[in-house]
Amino acid sequence: MEIRRLAAEDYDELLAVLNRTFGNKYGREMDFLSTQPKMWVKDDRHMGMHLGAFEDGVLAAVVGIYPLPAVIGGKEVLFATTGNVATLPEYEGRGYFTKLFTLAVKEAEEMGAVAARLGGARQRYSRYGFEPAGLSYKFSFNETNRIKGLGDKEPNITFREIERGDTEYLAYCKRIAESSDFYVTRSDEDSFRDVYLALTTTHCAPYIALREGKPVGYLSSFDENVYIGKSSRGRNIREVRAEKEGDLIPIISAWQSYVGTEITVALPPHLYEDISKFVSVAESVSVSSPSRFKIYDYEKLADALIGLKLRDTLPVGEENIGINGYGTLKLYNNGKEAGCIRTSEPAKINLEPAVATRVLFGTLTAEVQLFGSPFLSALLPLPLSWSTLDYV
Repeated sequence: MEIRRLAAEDYDELLAVLNRTFGNKYGREMDFLSTQPKMWVKDDRHMGMHLGAFEDGVLAAVVGIYPLPAVIGGKEVLFATTGNVATLPEYEGRGYFTKLFTLAVKEAEEMGAVAARLGGARQRYSRYGFEPAGLSYKFSFNETNRIKGLGDKEPNITFREIERGDTEYLAYCKRIAESSDFYVTRSDEDSFRDVYLALTTTHCAPYIALREGKPVGYLSSFDENVYIGKSSRGRNIREVRAEKEGDLIPIISAWQSYVGTEITVALPPHLYEDISKFVSVAESVSVSSPSRFKIYDYEKLADALIGLKLRDTLPVGEENIGINGYGTLKLYNNGKEAGCIRTSEPAKINLEPAVATRVLFGTLTAEVQLFGSPFLSALLPLPLSWSTLDYV
C-alpha cells in the first residue's frame, strides 16, 4: 500500500471512487460534480487537499482535508473540514480508513485550525475526538403560518435565480454574508466563482431577493431527492441572509408564497431576535447539531464565540474549566468585556476533551446544569454554528 497526496493527474480516478463508493452505499447514481462543485478543479491545489491509499497503482481509499477560514465576531479563525471519506467496496476491511483518517486529523491540527468538522456516524468518528456540537434551529413554515403570522399581508418581495455570470449579485451576496457575525470566507477571485459554487453545493440553487427591483437579501435552497444537477425553487432553505434588520422573516415568508408548499429553514443560534420572532409564527421548530467537531484550540474558539452572546443576558462572573491534556480555561465577564483565556489558576471543573466539546459548544445544557454555576448556565453552550454549504 502507498499513501500519498493526490495531484491533478488523479482527478478522474478520485471522482470515480467517490461516485462509485457512495453510489454503492446509497443504492443510487451519484454525481459529485454537482454535489461539491467548489472542489472539482483539475489542478494540484484542489486535488492536493486529499490523501489517497493506493494498492497496486489503484486508488483504493481517500480522505479530504479542506481549510476554511472564518470570521466570528470580527475575529479570524481557521476551521478544517474533513470529508469525502471513501473506500472502494472491494478494499474495505484492510485498515485504509484508520490510516488515512489518523493522518487527516493530524494535518488539520498542524495547519492551525481551531477545530475540524465533519458530518457522519458518531460511532465511526468519536474515537478520534469528534463530538456533535454547534446549534441549528430548524423551522417549518406553511401558507397558514405565512398569512396569520404577517396579518394576511403579501410581502412585496420577488426572487430571481442567480447564475454564474451574475457578478453583481454574487458580489452583493458576498458583502451581505460578510456583514454577519459568523461567516466562512468565500473568495472573489475568478468573478466570484467561490461564492457561486458555495451557494450551489449539494444541489442547491441561489436566489436574489428583490423589493421593487432592488436586492434586499439572498437565499440558497434545495429539494429532497435531487441527486444530480441543481434544485429549482427548493422547499428547504439552507442559507438565507437579509441586508437590513427585519427583512429576514419577510424574505422567508415570500419564499413560501413563491414555492407554494411548506418550507423549512435553518438558522444559526446567534440570530437571537429572528429566532424569537420566528418561533411565534412557524409551524414547528427543532434544534440539532449541524456537524461533528474536534476542537484543537478551545481558548481561541471560545473567546470568539463569547462575543456573539447577548451581553445583557450574562451575569458578571468567571469560572475556570480544566480540560485534560489541554490546560485550564478562564471564562469571564467583568462587566466591560467577556472572553476566554488560558490560566494557571486551579480549575473548579475538570473535563475530558470530548465532554468539554459538548459542554462548551454542544446542543445540550444538562451537563452544564450539573456544575451548579449560574454564570456557566447563562453562558453555555456557546453559539457555534455552521452553514453546510461550506463543505469544501
